Order: sequence, then C-alpha cells, then structure tokens
Amino acid sequence: MNCNLEEIYSVIINRNFVAVRTINLANDLLHKEEEMMNRLIAALLIALLFVTGCTSSQGTEPPKHEQGAENKDFRIYEGRIAEKTIRWENTLLILLIPNLSKEEAVTKKPNELIEQYGKQDIAYYVVDKKLYDKLEIGQKVKIKAELDQLEPYPPIRSIIELEVIE
Repeated sequence: MNCNLEEIYSVIINRNFVAVRTINLANDLLHKEEEMMNRLIAALLIALLFVTGCTSSQGTEPPKHEQGAENKDFRIYEGRIAEKTIRWENTLLILLIPNLSKEEAVTKKPNELIEQYGKQDIAYYVVDKKLYDKLEIGQKVKIKAELDQLEPYPPIRSIIELEVIE
C-alpha cells in the first residue's frame, strides 16, 4: 500500500462530510415534513371547530315559539282545528292553525288554509280514536306537544295533553 497519510485523511474527511451532509439533508426533510403535518393538523382542527360551531346551535336548541310556554320536553300550542284526517292506515290527525277564525275553519278547505297561514306555526297532531271522535272542526284547543316532529309540511307532532278552550 502506497497511500500516504494525507490521502487517507482526505478520504476520511470526504466520507465524513458526505455522511454529515446526508444527515443534514435528512433532518431538513423531516423538519419540513413535520411542519407540513402540523399545518395540516391545525387546518383540520380549525375546519372541525368551524363545522361543529355552525351546527351545534341548529339541533340542540328548539326555535323560539310565538304562542307560549316552552320547556325542555314540550311546547304549548293554541289554535283552531282546521281538519280531521286519517293517514297511513289508521293514523288519526288534526290540523291546528293559530289565529284562525271559527268561520274560516268551517268554510275553507284545508289546502287553502295551509297556503294562507303557511308562515305561522301550523301542524298536524296525532290523536287517539276517542279524542278524534270528540273533537270538531273549528274548535279552539290548547295542545301540549312533544318537541320531536316528523318533517313533512305541515309537520306532524305527538300530543302529550289537549285542552278544549271553546
């Protein structure tokens, strides 16, 4: 072997330089990748907070009701019976419309009333056979109803309690 000491040191230094440079490049790539991941996680968290913030008020809190008392479990509605109908194989329903006169309830067709009073909180209510037979179109009633409702228009609600006013 005719290698002198300087050549050996030169080779060792070059190899160390290459190794150090490779390690530095790898570290730079890792830091860039880590920074990208942090940005991605931050963006996802912001998007998640935005989505949950926008939707949390829609489903948990019922809209304020013009007609009266509200509770966590029910609402009170008052109005006149505009229609008695049977749907879906023996589901008995009454249509309640607030601010409806007795004359309109008796003389106008339900579809006309729904169109005319559609901006108010009108709804169908499920009743049992005994109550269905007892109630008449045009009667003024006060209904305590569950908050849950089916979504056709007008919506369909379940009655907790019904009181005939006149």
